[in-house]
Amino acid sequence: MIDASQFLFWISLIIYLMNVAAFSWALKNFFRNEGQLPPKMRQLKSIAAVIALIQIVTILFSPRASLVLQIMGFVLCLLSAVLFWITLRFNQQNPLPVAFSKLETNSIRSTGPYKFIRHPFYLSYILTWMAAPFTAESWALSLTSFLMLAAYIKLIKDEESALLSGAHAETYQKYRSQTGALIPKPWAFSLRKSL
Repeated sequence: MIDASQFLFWISLIIYLMNVAAFSWALKNFFRNEGQLPPKMRQLKSIAAVIALIQIVTILFSPRASLVLQIMGFVLCLLSAVLFWITLRFNQQNPLPVAFSKLETNSIRSTGPYKFIRHPFYLSYILTWMAAPFTAESWALSLTSFLMLAAYIKLIKDEESALLSGAHAETYQKYRSQTGALIPKPWAFSLRKSL
């Protein structure tokens, strides 16, 4: 008979794998692109594939984490999946350009998940990468999570820099002042008006 800890471990791993597969699918089939992926996006995709492989192997062959840590890993994976699919559905009619592309955003999104954070896709990716160390109880695995976190923070800075010098600069500056990049600004909800 399978105990709660084993069950949670396998469910977390399945959700983790489904998240990584969904991210890969979206890169190929959802985000707007000009044919081939931009070189920096291909690099990030390769790094992410290596990190995912390291995390999966470590999760499978490391000692099982305590039930509390596994619950944390499960919650992070589940939140990641929910946020990813809500954000994807929200953008279904008007997909965003793939990261690092020269394509511009058609408009500034400030409703749906974007009402709370400016980068819900990136947060969903980060949550999945951050879940692995909890699932495997491998704090060395945290290095892979922080490497991906650093990559997404750099990407956010580059994208925001472009947005702040683009056609929607004024609107984006106002939106940025009211909405957190990856963590909501709850104190701004009551002050916020539609952009």
